[in-house]
Amino acid sequence: MNVLQMVPQDNSSFSTVLITFLVRIINELHSNQSHPATVALVNFNSPDLDYVPVQLMKRVPGVAFLSIDVTKPYAMPTPTYIPIVVHHFTASYLSHSPHAEVFEMLQTFELFGKEKKVIVIVDSAGMKSRNLTTLATTYEQFGVIDIIYVTEKDKSISINGFDGSSKQLVPLRYPATVRALYPDRLSNLSGKSYHVLCYKNIAKCYRNENNRTVGSDVDAYNIIAKHQSTAVEYIYAEGTVELFEPYSTSVDLATYRIVPEKQPTEYQLLRLPDMIRWCIAVPKSYKRIIHEQVIWPFAVDLWILLFGMALFFVIYRTMIQTRLLRHYPSIYTLVNAPLDILKITLLFLFSEYYTAMLTSILGLSQLPAYPKTLREFLGTEMLVLFPSPALFNEVDEGHEPFRRIVTIKSTKAYDPSKLAILQVCDVFRYTISSTTHYFGKRQTHHRFHLIEEPIRVSLTFSLFRKTSPHLHRFRRYVSWLNEAGIWEHLEQKWNKIASNAPIFDRQDDPYSAILGLDHFLPVFIVGGYCYLATIIIFVMELIVGRVHKAF
Repeated sequence: MNVLQMVPQDNSSFSTVLITFLVRIINELHSNQSHPATVALVNFNSPDLDYVPVQLMKRVPGVAFLSIDVTKPYAMPTPTYIPIVVHHFTASYLSHSPHAEVFEMLQTFELFGKEKKVIVIVDSAGMKSRNLTTLATTYEQFGVIDIIYVTEKDKSISINGFDGSSKQLVPLRYPATVRALYPDRLSNLSGKSYHVLCYKNIAKCYRNENNRTVGSDVDAYNIIAKHQSTAVEYIYAEGTVELFEPYSTSVDLATYRIVPEKQPTEYQLLRLPDMIRWCIAVPKSYKRIIHEQVIWPFAVDLWILLFGMALFFVIYRTMIQTRLLRHYPSIYTLVNAPLDILKITLLFLFSEYYTAMLTSILGLSQLPAYPKTLREFLGTEMLVLFPSPALFNEVDEGHEPFRRIVTIKSTKAYDPSKLAILQVCDVFRYTISSTTHYFGKRQTHHRFHLIEEPIRVSLTFSLFRKTSPHLHRFRRYVSWLNEAGIWEHLEQKWNKIASNAPIFDRQDDPYSAILGLDHFLPVFIVGGYCYLATIIIFVMELIVGRVHKAF
């Protein structure tokens, strides 16, 4: 016989059935927890149900209980996560709006954005059906979907809960298990799409040339939605980042990253695997070189060998060759020809290699004079420009290079060649243009060198709607994607795609890769050296010739 058909004839029978039901459900819920969980009992100080806390503590001794009455003045306990709540409502209290009490209960037990199981016991004396519907709607608006309603009517007990679509209350069977009373509603969200506010963030969420919303976040969220048998609707915005309405159901989460100093009261935080790495971008500066470049093609030891061989042949021609020819003609004939061949071969090899190496470095007519590592940067006195130095705490400000951070207000004018800029490492090439434009002079990423040694690494969060019931499951999926390496793979994939996207190179200098006249200065320098040597030799021959004629 169905238990619901057995109608207790007195209040003691109702009490027995209610306590038996609560003991069974609490035991099952408690055993399903990965760690011991406290059970909250709310509003059980009324005369008709004041026996509930005592009986539960006796029947379930292995569970800790916390009993409070929000209808009376009480000392607010320290917010503590309590995943199992038994909440009692009276019909008289339901005649007023239950929003305030439900919100206070969820806030006190830190249930926003976390998994929770709620049992609501409603005193049916004088209660109207619309009151229960109002209460159920209130809980649903605050994101409580794992909830059942136990009512007493004509000394009988009935259990109600939402149907699979979570749109209307349906009766549930008394002997149903916890799995049946609290089905996994988040495994199948068919017909309930995620609404994601997507702000332009290159490589994470942006519009491509086909006007499609793409990026690493888009791919990751689509994977999560597919696992939950639903889809994602992206609300794209390119303008200034604005917070969405905290209690509006039109947006579930936003893709922009924040580094909060404390937990926001109107939103929940979704921690993301990727971190914000702060790097210093220094302006590129060069030291013009002219004569040094002529020496570059050969290393020092090769130059020593070259000059040694040249000195040997000079000594041979001026001193040794004549003596061999006069005194040892047979040896001269054996030695002279191989030495000439060696000289011609070395001259050919050295000249060809020199020309080839010099040609390969024609564009290097200037040497980098900017710091390329963090250690080199700390050896300079360059200041770092950042619009909001208050972002970094007092601990950071006492160390290099944070003490060098200044704002545009503390400088007379922005000089791109003298001030470094603090940037997020991964999006440097996409954000440096807008950052420099904010300071007063727009520059492209070609004008800066990014020191890829982060001076600070910060955790990143996205804002999630506080009343969304999906947050705790969404966090779990994000953690799974990170542990499987999928999140990192998507980050690398879209960073590479975004780097090659043509729309991000519109401000590049089209003449940066074209050879100019100054690139060929080394060629003219070498030619000048040759002509100078020719003139010197010609003058020396004239002098020597006149000296011989004079004597």
